[in-house]
Amino acid sequence: MIKLLFIVLTSFSFIINGCGSKNSVDTSVNKIFKDQNSGVEKAVFNYNQEKGKVLKFKCTINNWDAISPAPPKKIEEMDKFKKDYIYFLSQEVEKVSDNRIDYKIIFDSIITHQEFRGKTSHFNSTNDYYEANTPYFEFNSVVHHPFYISMEKNGVIKDVYGLEEILKTMKEKYGKEYSSENQETMKESYKYLLQLVTHTVPVIISADSSWKNEEFVKLRYPYISILCENKIDNMDQQNNKVSVNLSSGIKIDKITTILGVMEIVSYEIAGNGSGNLVLDIEKGCVKSKDFKYSVKYKQDTRTVSNNVPTTDMVEVEETIKVEQLY
Repeated sequence: MIKLLFIVLTSFSFIINGCGSKNSVDTSVNKIFKDQNSGVEKAVFNYNQEKGKVLKFKCTINNWDAISPAPPKKIEEMDKFKKDYIYFLSQEVEKVSDNRIDYKIIFDSIITHQEFRGKTSHFNSTNDYYEANTPYFEFNSVVHHPFYISMEKNGVIKDVYGLEEILKTMKEKYGKEYSSENQETMKESYKYLLQLVTHTVPVIISADSSWKNEEFVKLRYPYISILCENKIDNMDQQNNKVSVNLSSGIKIDKITTILGVMEIVSYEIAGNGSGNLVLDIEKGCVKSKDFKYSVKYKQDTRTVSNNVPTTDMVEVEETIKVEQLY
């Protein structure tokens, strides 16, 4: 069920460069201004740090992947799995330290639709019909139950914690218990989703600046790396908005042994992505994010125990849309 909850599991590592040198600008107050020396428009951006302030977001993820075990098939012959997810969530500032911001997170509602081999499944947390259905215990257990994230001030989520209410609901209402390993997997799933409603942003950005962030995505067995280039498109001082163009390439992080069972012998991968990001300088948040990426991947594996070879082909296309509602 965990795998169906958040599509793919992700952990993030970020690289920032090209953001200009340090200066005497007051970085405690968000604003768009013109540099007196260079004449270049710049912005100070800090994520919302007002204790108790709540921001609402809608996150829509449309994903399909086509998978072909050996022997490889043409794309039109491959099994396709379509997944659509809509999450409404609240983000409240819990506490602020020198380097971190902790937020309380509540999923207000979750809607999903999945299609595979002519069969469909649905879930809508606002419909009482699904509440009593044990197969949806994970969705039902997380909706309306708070947990917490700890985020670096540049937007990188470092930790997910405080899942006690969710785990208690799973056990008492649905008779389900997660092992420590499954709990860690759940945390990584939440981290991936919540990282979508933020973005790595340097404190001072200028109209001629660019920076990079690197996102690691688990695709079945291997991890791929989406290296995203961020370039300023427009600074709107009147409306306190900064628009950023996103473009990305794909590479792979080689993992020799997978779960102690499978070993990657060789692989081929290609892909790219593009999109747009709008930062709300006044509110200190991502106002909107639209991003789409596609990946074509082929791998030859063998079992560690008996050396049996297998070939997998995977094609993935995913569209991510984030909206800050109010």
